Parts: sequence; structure tokens; C-alpha cells
Amino acid sequence: MKIAVCLKVVPSRESRYQLNASATWIDESQVSFQASECDEYALEEALKLKERHGGEVVILSIGPTQSEKVIRKGLAMGADRAVLIQDEERRVSDPLLAARLLAEIGAQEGFDLILTGTQSDDYGWGQTGV
Repeated sequence: MKIAVCLKVVPSRESRYQLNASATWIDESQVSFQASECDEYALEEALKLKERHGGEVVILSIGPTQSEKVIRKGLAMGADRAVLIQDEERRVSDPLLAARLLAEIGAQEGFDLILTGTQSDDYGWGQTGV
């Protein structure tokens, strides 16, 4: 079984948030990042399925360089590999665009199952990897 898990990197819940100079987002230099909590649950479930039935777990994410640290954690937990769509300027802020990009990868990879969290910890859109 080939399982995809969409993993979104979000600002850590323990971080102190301050607006950036243009007041459009948080000052990321003052923030640590982590996987969205709901997406972590999806990854844990995918790893349980892999343990029971065999197969491969692939992490899918869209985001900036900070995503790599979180993806490495997922790989250390037992995921087999990851696909990261680099988005340093956060241009993929539209859920439909994110879904189209992830669907493109899904079509190329031929996943049997795709798991996601119910919503993200930042915008709450349920969009992963942005």
C-alpha cells in the first residue's frame, strides 16, 4: 500500500507572535515551526497502517525551507520519503491551488490512500503544506 500524508508546517504554539514590518504576517525570525497537530495525527495513523499492512508512507508538503526540519522529523518517525514543493514567498496561499498541486503529485505517484488533518493550526483552512 502506498500512503501519502499531507503535512503542513505552521508556527509553533509555544512561540511568541509579533507582526512583521509590513503587518501582513508574523515575524518569522522570532518563531519556531512545527507540523500542524492534525497532520501529525494523520502521519501517526499512516505509520500504523504501514506497520500492519506494509507499504510506503510519503510525506507531501508545500512550504518554505522551515518545512525541511519538520519533514525530517516525519522521516525519523518512519515515513519512507517526502516530496516538498518549495514555496519561499508563500505564494500558494489559496487552498484550491494547493489542492491542485497536491493532486498533480498524487496522480504521478499513484497513491492508494491519502491522509490529511482536518484543519491547519494557523489559518484553519484545512489546507496542507502552505
